[in-house]
Amino acid sequence: MIEKITIVPNDVLLFRESRPFFAGESHVARSLFPLPQTIAGALRSFILVNGNFSEKAKKCAGYKKEEPEFEIVGVFPVIEREEVVATPINVVKNNCKISVVKPGEFKDRLFLPHEGKPAGGFIPFDMLMKILSEKIDNSIKPKKIPREKRIGIALDSTKTALEGHLYTVEFLRMDAISVWIKDWCWEKRGGTFKVGGESRFASFYTEPLELSFGSVEGKRLFLYFATPTILGRDAVDSILRKIEDVTNGRKPQLHLSVFGKPIPISGWDYAKNKPKGVKHAIPPGSLFFMGFDAPVALPKYLKLGALTKLGYGLTFVGVW
Repeated sequence: MIEKITIVPNDVLLFRESRPFFAGESHVARSLFPLPQTIAGALRSFILVNGNFSEKAKKCAGYKKEEPEFEIVGVFPVIEREEVVATPINVVKNNCKISVVKPGEFKDRLFLPHEGKPAGGFIPFDMLMKILSEKIDNSIKPKKIPREKRIGIALDSTKTALEGHLYTVEFLRMDAISVWIKDWCWEKRGGTFKVGGESRFASFYTEPLELSFGSVEGKRLFLYFATPTILGRDAVDSILRKIEDVTNGRKPQLHLSVFGKPIPISGWDYAKNKPKGVKHAIPPGSLFFMGFDAPVALPKYLKLGALTKLGYGLTFVGVW
């Protein structure tokens, strides 16, 4: 059963971008919506601390393991009290008009017509469901996560301000963060914990997720990447192999991958006490179009690639 954990910040939150920041050298610390593993890490830490590092807590959190016992299906921001997802890359803005661009054909190959630039931002989950089912009502209005800048100054070991070390931090101000989760293995279904940088706190509560996922059928289907997806260098082949497995050997006849800029993913290996190697993920909002010689049925959502229990690899299936 999939449940939803709603994380409500006590104040603004900070999830810094990956490049280094040093006061006095880089004067602006920017914040991005967190990677799924960041939220997974916060929940795993909560379990360990709340369980006083008991064997039960270690097992549930996956202590010194790559993944926990529970699975994070996806992580999404809540803006203006709406759960939102990354805007698909084929939702474009052209002369203030926002529209959904469909693939065209040229010499038996698919391409995405150039009709403006990607709109970016986030759209409500119910709007995504309309796009996936081709029920588009031309009312797409992408949203952005509100940001708030605050000024600080670096301090030395005696808490004295350092000259020339003034800096600006860009925080995120979200209503909440929505986490879809399976097999939540801890008895506490709510609490307060640290999230992100600067020891910012948030509270969370768990509730049933009232969503039903069936199957999608058609000759022309596409995948929408809802969370970052780690597929490695043979990303296209990995996707095709997954589709063949799900459809019992029905290989797509044609495909078009429309991926955004890869996201570098790393972290700290607590078991080995050293940095993890860098992986690259397909960003949310990316698309993968497929065609079949006869209608096929695919599950409404699939998990692809590596580290899926940490929230990576969530894709939804649509028709085009």
